[in-house]
Amino acid sequence: MNFDLIQYALECNAADPQKFAAQAENLRDIILEANKSVNLTRITDPVEFMVKHVADSLAIGKFFPEEIANAREVADLGCGGGFPTLVLAMAYPHLHVTGIDSTGKKVRLVQETAGKLGLSNVSVIHARVEELNRKKQFMHRFDIVTARAVAQGKILAKYASNMPKENGSFIFYKTPQQAAEDLETLRWQTTPAYELPLDMGTRVFLYKRLCSR
Repeated sequence: MNFDLIQYALECNAADPQKFAAQAENLRDIILEANKSVNLTRITDPVEFMVKHVADSLAIGKFFPEEIANAREVADLGCGGGFPTLVLAMAYPHLHVTGIDSTGKKVRLVQETAGKLGLSNVSVIHARVEELNRKKQFMHRFDIVTARAVAQGKILAKYASNMPKENGSFIFYKTPQQAAEDLETLRWQTTPAYELPLDMGTRVFLYKRLCSR
């Protein structure tokens, strides 16, 4: 199997696709080494890693180019091993990405990985989202609030209700089935379903723009 990450990064409007692809290789090496001591991922095949973690995280730039281009502050709820936090920071250096997670080991790993990759546009916070949501310094701070493989949309939207700016957006990574379940309780929108490269999964984005552009 072959996957052209540089071409995919170009399609997703990455600032420097070649540099991004090189950083992604380094990211994979760092994550897989750390995976020996901290349970981060079951995906170890090189191509599968690039598609299911890196390309999946990067797809937001293809479907929301205006939001990405105009944003400055992004929050990633439940950042886990750094997806999409680290991928977004690599692809879009104009963004400052704040990863939030309640697991201390993962927070430390993401911070250390950002340092190894030379990413000065990443912050990681060890906390529960609902706690930060009540703190003044995080209210109406973020242009985009995102999450990937974390929880139901209605729970994330409730826990992070104060975090987007007044003209910001919630954009959550979902499978079609997950999005359909979320839409039973949320009057949000979804993108058309799309296939990850090499037919490695079907995805959609569940989103809400707080102010029409």
